[in-house]
Amino acid sequence: MDAADNCPLAPNSDQADADGDGLGNPCDEDMDGDGAVTPADNCPAAPNPDQLNTDGDSQGDACDTDDDGDSIPDGGDNCPRAPNGSQLDTDGDGLGNICDDDPDGDGDVDPDNCPLVANPDQTDADSDGLGDPCDADDDGDGQPPAADNCPGVPNLSQLDTDGDGHGDACDEDDDGDGKADSEDNCPLVSDGAQNDSDGDGVGNACDDDRDGDGEPNGSDNCPGAANPNQADGDGDGTGDACDDDSDGDGEPTTGDNCPDVPNSTQLDTDADGLGDACDADDDGDGLYDPSDNCPAAPNPEQADVDDDGSGDACDDDIDGDSEPTAGDNCPMVPNPNQLDTDADGLGDACDADDDDDGISDPNDCGPTLTWVGPGKPEICNGIDDDCDGKADDDDSDGDGIGDTCDDDVDGDGTPQGLDNCPNLPNPNQADLDGDGNGDRCDSDDDGDGRHEPSDNCPSAPNSDQADADGDGTGDACDDDLDGDGKATGDDNCRTVPNPIQLDTDGDELGDSCDDDDDGDGIDDTADCGPTTPSVGPGKPEICNGLDEDCDGQLDETACDDGSPCTADVCSPGTGQCSHTFIEGPCADGSACTKDERCTLGVCEGTFISCNDKNHCTNDSCDPKAGCLHVANTLPCDDGNFCTISDTCQARFCMGINSGKCTCMSDSACYPYGADLCLGPIRCLQDDDSTFCDIDYTQAIVCSLPANVSAACATTACQSPGVCKVTAINGGGSCTDGDVCTLDDVCTGTQCKGTPLACADDNPCTDEACDPKHGCLLVYNMTICSDGNACTVGDQCAGGACGPTGSRICNDGDACTVDLCKPATGCFSLPTLSPCDDGNACTSADACSVGGCLGDVAVICDDGNICSNDNCDVMVGCRFTPNEALCNDGSACTGFDVCTLGVCKGTALSCDDDNPCTDDTCGTGGCEYTPGSGPCDDGDACTEGDACAGSECVGTPTCGD
Repeated sequence: MDAADNCPLAPNSDQADADGDGLGNPCDEDMDGDGAVTPADNCPAAPNPDQLNTDGDSQGDACDTDDDGDSIPDGGDNCPRAPNGSQLDTDGDGLGNICDDDPDGDGDVDPDNCPLVANPDQTDADSDGLGDPCDADDDGDGQPPAADNCPGVPNLSQLDTDGDGHGDACDEDDDGDGKADSEDNCPLVSDGAQNDSDGDGVGNACDDDRDGDGEPNGSDNCPGAANPNQADGDGDGTGDACDDDSDGDGEPTTGDNCPDVPNSTQLDTDADGLGDACDADDDGDGLYDPSDNCPAAPNPEQADVDDDGSGDACDDDIDGDSEPTAGDNCPMVPNPNQLDTDADGLGDACDADDDDDGISDPNDCGPTLTWVGPGKPEICNGIDDDCDGKADDDDSDGDGIGDTCDDDVDGDGTPQGLDNCPNLPNPNQADLDGDGNGDRCDSDDDGDGRHEPSDNCPSAPNSDQADADGDGTGDACDDDLDGDGKATGDDNCRTVPNPIQLDTDGDELGDSCDDDDDGDGIDDTADCGPTTPSVGPGKPEICNGLDEDCDGQLDETACDDGSPCTADVCSPGTGQCSHTFIEGPCADGSACTKDERCTLGVCEGTFISCNDKNHCTNDSCDPKAGCLHVANTLPCDDGNFCTISDTCQARFCMGINSGKCTCMSDSACYPYGADLCLGPIRCLQDDDSTFCDIDYTQAIVCSLPANVSAACATTACQSPGVCKVTAINGGGSCTDGDVCTLDDVCTGTQCKGTPLACADDNPCTDEACDPKHGCLLVYNMTICSDGNACTVGDQCAGGACGPTGSRICNDGDACTVDLCKPATGCFSLPTLSPCDDGNACTSADACSVGGCLGDVAVICDDGNICSNDNCDVMVGCRFTPNEALCNDGSACTGFDVCTLGVCKGTALSCDDDNPCTDDTCGTGGCEYTPGSGPCDDGDACTEGDACAGSECVGTPTCGD
């Protein structure tokens, strides 16, 4: 039925429907349902949507049994869509090489640098793009593998230093000395000892400067010892660093006390281990040889008795008397003839008792005669044995009889018992002072208490020994007292030398003894022109450039016109004066005015009143003295009713009793007299009557108060009997009676002055002024300076500045000796003592002229390759761990490297992947000992595999 026919209009008996779309193939224009209409479909009955046709024939790949047209049916083709007629399949994976992206099966997808040879890690030693397994010259050095001694490492020159068949490029031990190149300090020169003298990492065998001093071995005078400056002290061609006698003095350097300076005798004066030839302080006394007066003998104080420049310690004639010190009986005191009176070995020049008689030489009048000395017995020998100044055994009078037995020793005719000079002739027995001792033997003839040898007037009493001219002849007996060559009787200055008899003022008193040479009334000591009458204090100044008034100023008053209201100026060159008006307060010099002021060059003031209100005085004013009150005798009124004929008497008004006033008592008189200035009124009695009268004996006498100056004030009694003080002389001069003031002037009623300065410029006194005694000085204890730079703690005591201690000189330099001079203070001299230069990287520090120097560098070498050795000037040697490559000495480690100062290596793996060896590591490195037991040789064609020797061997099973 058509309803069931999938192609009702086209025969389709089997109802074939390739694409299962319900439309049978005969009537389906795309019967395979691949989208390609059947006429154009290269596989109409097989879906081939992309119409792929690999070999380009008329059949698409979907219906083509040989898609790639290589004549190999797709079912047996290992590359069905890539022509592969040979069916080559290198890796045997069933995929032909043509279509296999890894034809060699090495895991590297093409592009593979060896596409047909397994090269899993794509090694390409020469980087030519062709992997090593398929490259005929792996390392690209132009050498075929068969002839290449380093087939995997370029070795163009084929260098093989040790000739072991392994080129250097791939030989781990190029020189074959048993030391791997990575650890070999001479990889191309065999040197099993690996010596490296300079530690620069380059072994001696190949180092062209093996001592590292910068000098090539060929020209190095010490090729095996660092000698950077090529020093050769003895010039023998062998450098000092390696010369066992660097100074060529015949003494081996190791035992030479001056290794760099010839010192053949090895002289070492101070035994400090440093020979004299190179010791800057041979004798070790701390002083530099050039400044040491005994460089070879300790003389720290530089003592030099004879001051010959050679110190005592090394001077064979210390006292310079030409006698060698060793045999000198006075080595420290010149004794040229070596005289030794008492033969005690101590020469007379230094012996305090030359004759050894127990009397010191200064007290012995015969220091070299044992029998002579104070207290020794006199001997008739013509000398003074007892040192009394006389030879007692003389024959004084020459009569042939010795004095000791002569009854008239002096031969003057007067027996000894009666002779007032028994030992000296005194024929007339003269005795000037009548003291019983004749003048001839009297040590004080004139009896003035002065003995003859010291009496300047032995025959005239002159007890005070006055000797005006100091000529040795006392004034009492000198006819020229002052020694000026002018006889005393004719001398106008008898006691003061005045040789030319100058007498400026002609007063017959010579200038030398005249207190006022020019007779101007001014003492010479106060006169700046003692021989010029016109010059002296108070003299008028003249405009001439001189100081006539001795005030230290020139012409300051020469042009004084007497007016305080002009500025007076002198021109000494012309002698002319000029006067310029000035304004302001002034002083006219008159005690009769006050409040003066300058007006047009005139000083004018207001006149003071001198009225003392006393009728019995005539009041006036004297310009110098001020107010004057002179008593008069004028009639007056005493105010007393009881008197008549009143007149002034002695400044008081007095009357005569009138007889009118009789009285019985004083009280009856009071009404008649109320003014007490003249005295109180009393009831007086005469012969026959009583009367009232003033008792003048009790008149009030006014006196100035203690604090009021009479030069500056007056006082008078005013009725009814009161004393009143009135100021006068304001601003005028006065005297306050206080020696501690100057320029006293009246101020009100008091006299006041300017305080006197008592400074004496002595820091050790405190100055004060006492009103009576003037300036007083009191010692203090203040700090001061005595001018001596070598003292300290200077302090005043007793009015003088003195030290309390000595300055300690210390310049802080251990290389100097510190001394002090009073004028300049501390100074130092260089020394050569041991010291510390403050540098921990030097040793054998010692002083030199330049300071403290360490001549020997400290060598910081701990012998550990895993530390960097250096020296810090503050702390000394430091050994800092490094991370350098090293050799821990074990053949069982590799990649040795320093860690925390220790050389450590990584343990080597000795596993050779051979089950037939026992793998161990010994002193020579990895060791592989043949083993036994079953194994697997990896060959499927064997069985019963077992170790034989070092190999796994099986029995073949495929016996074809």
